[in-house]
Amino acid sequence: MRFLPLAMSIMGGDGICLAGLDVETKQWVRPVQRGYGCLFREQVAGFRANAYHKVELGAASGSDT
Repeated sequence: MRFLPLAMSIMGGDGICLAGLDVETKQWVRPVQRGYGCLFREQVAGFRANAYHKVELGAASGSDT
């Protein structure tokens, strides 16, 4: 999925809420780590503003396209 991050906020501890747009479907997406309701700082460190990212559902996130 091509993902465009549009919102990021600190949830507490190392938790980060990340939300954005699935570019192909134009739907909102909020990726989370399995078993948690968030991602963590090290997982969102690779996301850059105004950049598309490749996110594979069910896999680690944050790799650039």
